[in-house]
Amino acid sequence: MSTETRDPNTATDHSEAPESAAAARTAPPEGEGTGGRENGTEATEESGNAEAAGYRRRLREAEAERDRLAEQVTALQRREAERVAAEHLEVGSDLFDVGKAELHDLIDDDGHPDPDRIRTAAATLVGARPGLRRSPSSAEVRAGIGQGSYPSGARPSGASWSEALRTR
Repeated sequence: MSTETRDPNTATDHSEAPESAAAARTAPPEGEGTGGRENGTEATEESGNAEAAGYRRRLREAEAERDRLAEQVTALQRREAERVAAEHLEVGSDLFDVGKAELHDLIDDDGHPDPDRIRTAAATLVGARPGLRRSPSSAEVRAGIGQGSYPSGARPSGASWSEALRTR
């Protein structure tokens, strides 16, 4: 014998019972799974978060690549500026190291090193620091000897080979 007490406020319609029992079997335990969300929206949110994470990762990779390429372009621009400055300076990098020139001041509107700006900056530096002037190479000096031209405007002292070989 069972004594069953029924609450008068509880519905006694048994047509609802199988639905609620089926829902109880398929629903995850409380505190797990959806966290109060519907099953369809959770999957959408997770895939949306994964997609956003993928975009963030790709963005970081693109930014790193952009920064690496910008560094390469800056290095190439500086190297070209040093090469042009070496026409006037013994060491082309002195334009930046000693003269404190800024690369962006030597670049034209298209992003290319401007040879005229670089030469002007190098000539200004040589005017202020003559010791930085480029000295002629030995090949340049030898090229003028015996050919009727003299390096850096030097003239013979007046003595000739005939005078040197003449016996006294």
